[in-house]
Amino acid sequence: MTRNWRPLPDPPTHIPDVVAVDGSRAYRPFAGGSIVYVTRAVALWGRKRFRTLEADAFFPGTRARRVREFIGTKMEWQEFRAILKVLKEGGLSDGVILLDGSLYGRMLHLPRDNVAESHKGFMVTYFETYQELLETCLDRGVLLVGVSKESRASFLRELFLSFILTDELTRVKDKLDLEDQARILRLPTEILDRRLQAARSFKRLRTRYGELLDRLSDILSEVQAVRPDHQMIRNFVGEAGYSTPLQLGLHRGRQRLMRQLEKNPRRYAESNFSEAASGVEDSDSFLDESAQILSGIPKMPAIVSFHVLLDARDTPLRVDVPSSMLGGGEKLVDCGDHKAAAGDVTPILEVLVAGYGGLRNYNVWLKRVDEEVRLGRRTVDYVYTPALGRLLDLTLIHERGYRRVKYP
Repeated sequence: MTRNWRPLPDPPTHIPDVVAVDGSRAYRPFAGGSIVYVTRAVALWGRKRFRTLEADAFFPGTRARRVREFIGTKMEWQEFRAILKVLKEGGLSDGVILLDGSLYGRMLHLPRDNVAESHKGFMVTYFETYQELLETCLDRGVLLVGVSKESRASFLRELFLSFILTDELTRVKDKLDLEDQARILRLPTEILDRRLQAARSFKRLRTRYGELLDRLSDILSEVQAVRPDHQMIRNFVGEAGYSTPLQLGLHRGRQRLMRQLEKNPRRYAESNFSEAASGVEDSDSFLDESAQILSGIPKMPAIVSFHVLLDARDTPLRVDVPSSMLGGGEKLVDCGDHKAAAGDVTPILEVLVAGYGGLRNYNVWLKRVDEEVRLGRRTVDYVYTPALGRLLDLTLIHERGYRRVKYP
């Protein structure tokens, strides 16, 4: 960890135009099974505000986790739309956009039918807007930067463990068959994707080689442990700085998905958007258009990510940026394992250093937009919910588990 920790640049003498973007969401379950949700986003560029909003009601007919995922992606989509407003209506160029959250995680959403009846094909629209956003930022020379305050990411830890595993394999390889060496190298990925199969495979190796694989067993146990990079940074780093930027790879399941989308996007659309296709008048046109958009997902740029600690007493931030904005040309489909990234992240670090406001204010721009966009309980219950009830001509009664309130 200490060998992969770098000092921060000096505060900049010039700060480019900075836009801060954040979103907010809320939903309420009502008697009869319906759900009302509100998603909104705000982009702040100096005194200029660019807003987007969506409120709707639907019957989920599925588990709560899928409902939360759907509403979460709706909020992220609102953030994309707010940024596009800044770029197209505001005319931003050669600036920096700070988006609250991870850019990488948004690329890994599963494109499939959604839970809301009138939004079954929404994930096609989501990725269409995401692709348009990345292309527009690149054309305008704008840096799109995702900043996460709390992150459970472990990409640094995964890379370090791969180094340790390679060193251990080098130590014992003369006593292993070539096939077993290859099998051991595959184990870390198999543990994450198919844990039971990996455990059985390693058990057979232990039976064959015995104590020779004791240290390897410890390494693989560590691979399975859930420990974020931020914990490692707090334990082993004692000064402000940032970690070696890495181009993030894809685990085996996501690699398979990218190959499917690249090889036959139409077949993927037929399998995963069957409900959306059956709900439109011209299903063939919908599937053709969806396949065209889905085929663009593997071509989206790889993501470069790193952690930054702006004060030794503070908690780290995770930072994401598309590799294409750092001069890289690799696409999502090309991503294998995590690896060191090319490109200079100094302009991003300078903005983060300039915007740091101390332990209570990790970034002055993002803190401000967070305060403005946040959806309070009273706003949802006494503004948006009754307004939506009147618009839809519905009587909305909260579930008993929420509280006894009725909006005529």
